[in-house]
Amino acid sequence: GSEEYDLEPSFGNLWTTAGETSKERIFDIQAYQSPGRKDDYWTWWGTEQGVRGSGEWNLGWGFNIPSQKLVDAFEPGDPRKFETVLFSGARDDTAGSRGYQRRLPDYPGSLGVPYWNKKTYADPKEQASVGDVNGAAYINQPVIRFADVLLVGAEAANETGDGPLAEEYLERVRARARGENLGVLPKITYASQTQMRTAIKHERLVELAMEGGRFFDLVRWGDAQTVLGSSGYQAKNALYPLPKPEVDKSNGVLKQNPNY
Repeated sequence: GSEEYDLEPSFGNLWTTAGETSKERIFDIQAYQSPGRKDDYWTWWGTEQGVRGSGEWNLGWGFNIPSQKLVDAFEPGDPRKFETVLFSGARDDTAGSRGYQRRLPDYPGSLGVPYWNKKTYADPKEQASVGDVNGAAYINQPVIRFADVLLVGAEAANETGDGPLAEEYLERVRARARGENLGVLPKITYASQTQMRTAIKHERLVELAMEGGRFFDLVRWGDAQTVLGSSGYQAKNALYPLPKPEVDKSNGVLKQNPNY
């Protein structure tokens, strides 16, 4: 290949401003804040998922917070856990992860939520530099990054019977996450299509957590009812409804999706 894209050596660095120009970031929704706020181009990703608190912790609206299931899904010692999740009552640089030497308010104290999305966690120095000390509007929203492409490649290889290639692509993602921590995230050796499929699903969950693709993975795998049923998911939710005004104007050409 052209080697135009590759994995960023440090998973944690992906979620800094410098990481937004990494070779791993294939397609981002760009955002920008200028000093004095004269030229702002927001994605709202950082604002929507920032820590919702008070004072210096009034960083966003706190939408799409990490679930307990997600926190528990990380394998022991996986460095991505503390780069993906902020823990109320803990330092932001827990276990050697990226942070700014701050400690979040206790749970269930003023924040009232145990976990937050760390991928949208803004640098206080950058916030100060643009005159928006609580904002995160300048954070790019990732849409496609190279790790996602590798995992899609692993999945495709596995489903078409190329177990060794699936193993290779999966290991590239796990090796980057492992870094110098050689005692964690052991290499997964291909044993069967079913075993590898389960491993790839797990890897997509923890690698791409909080980036907005989990629902669509579950739907295309046929797992949405099992995983999300207790949260109100119904079979019809696999498809969006068509706008009723458009259905009405079509004079019967457009058919509404089932059960809407």
